[in-house]
Amino acid sequence: MWVGGRVNAFPDALTFTPNGMNVARHAGLEGVRIPLATIRAVRREFAWLTGIVVVEHARGEFRFRCFGATRVAQVLSSRVKGT
Repeated sequence: MWVGGRVNAFPDALTFTPNGMNVARHAGLEGVRIPLATIRAVRREFAWLTGIVVVEHARGEFRFRCFGATRVAQVLSSRVKGT
């Protein structure tokens, strides 16, 4: 499911906070916090208009769409050990 919201990169974690409209429409929708130490790889996948950033971490994958996805993936990857 694609949900609108905000992705933030902090020194220790990547977070996603869903926007208010999606919280109101999807029961039980919660934010996501992925510690950077658990991220194994970051890559960009092609998509029309906005690219997709794929974050592989210890518990699976987290994907988000954004403008400038190539650069976002590069910067995020540079903050993650071992990628």
